[in-house]
Amino acid sequence: MASHHIQRLFPSPIIHRCFSSEILLNPPTLTIHSDFAPEYGVPPTQSSDQGSHPVGGALPNATSRVPKPKGEVTRISRDGYNLLTALGWTSDQYTEIQSYLQKLAGKHLDLQSTFKKQNQLKLARFQDEAKKRYPILANYEDDWAASDFLRVYLKNAKARGRKDGDEDAYITTVVATFS
Repeated sequence: MASHHIQRLFPSPIIHRCFSSEILLNPPTLTIHSDFAPEYGVPPTQSSDQGSHPVGGALPNATSRVPKPKGEVTRISRDGYNLLTALGWTSDQYTEIQSYLQKLAGKHLDLQSTFKKQNQLKLARFQDEAKKRYPILANYEDDWAASDFLRVYLKNAKARGRKDGDEDAYITTVVATFS
């Protein structure tokens, strides 16, 4: 039998390094006093001198936001994605936020129009109110999470309108689209 010689490439793991202390220019976010609801990070009260944004006093920076998955929501067979899986939330969180966003859409938006045909000011108001109620939605780049909830809801609302006998409105919409 041949003996193998093992040569260590790295120095021994017992190395002590001393670092000088750093002076922080801004206090860390964790030192700001906020009382959060247990499941969603919704701050019912906040006592901070750094502003009153619902996400711990500061906007999340663009590099820390969750990017939109590739593909189209609910189009799994065409390299799309499932929204619940992409978000990584519990089923209860998903259902609660989905229900709120649907009510909010009914309040601000035209449920017979597609996402692209919505009034941009009303769409912005929808996004703002959604993030105000559920700050977790601010963690997603370009508000894709709330937008995807809305896209699915509008698509299904339009399909329900056709199914419920609102065929004339559907035909009018199709004719107007192709005219």
